[in-house]
Amino acid sequence: MDSSDPVIFFFTIFVFVIFVSICVATLVLYVCGEEKMKPGENYDFLNAKEATKDKWADGILFAERLFREEFGLVLRVAYGTLLGAIREKDFIKNDTDIDMTYLSAFNRKEDVIAEMHRIYDRLIAMGLVVHDFRTRKNNPHGGQIHLYFEQYDMILDVTTSWIDEDGHFWVFPYGRMIQGKEILPFKKVPFRKVEITVPKNSEAILTRLYNDWRTPIGRGKDGGSRAGFRLTWNYGLLT
Repeated sequence: MDSSDPVIFFFTIFVFVIFVSICVATLVLYVCGEEKMKPGENYDFLNAKEATKDKWADGILFAERLFREEFGLVLRVAYGTLLGAIREKDFIKNDTDIDMTYLSAFNRKEDVIAEMHRIYDRLIAMGLVVHDFRTRKNNPHGGQIHLYFEQYDMILDVTTSWIDEDGHFWVFPYGRMIQGKEILPFKKVPFRKVEITVPKNSEAILTRLYNDWRTPIGRGKDGGSRAGFRLTWNYGLLT
């Protein structure tokens, strides 16, 4: 026997063991873990594990508490996430993000904008911001920010809303929506295994946004197509 044969044999065994280890590790990651969210990445509620969606629901509560304790403001679900909370008590399967909005402590637009900058700058200092739309190269605007909470592996699309001096409710980027008296007081509704904050009359907001919001219509902004969406973006609303 050639003296090199044992070397070749053990090298082959070594390569085989490494290959099997990589395969096992890949399988474990596939079964037990999921890749981290990336800025701009869409959620896959349709295929996400139930435990992962429970974690995201807990993350919504964490974000509510953060805004309450840090800024003294109410942060609540909005848009497609609000629709899911009211219609299904869950995330909409074909939605692609988690929308939340905070209600400003002010009524005058100038004060709302000043408060918005203070909030955004504080969140940046806390290391939570992954996308500040004020610095966007194409169509920079205030009123929207993306936050990432590592412990929940979730990105939140957070917008600004307020009730003006005449009692009208406004929200970025769609402008004036409904009467402020339909928003307050906020209330809690069941959402998966927790309870989250919603407006007093969520149905009025959803009708304004989607018209027949009770009927699922496929993929897009309520988990529905853009044809079901009634309003126009105004990115200059808070600039």
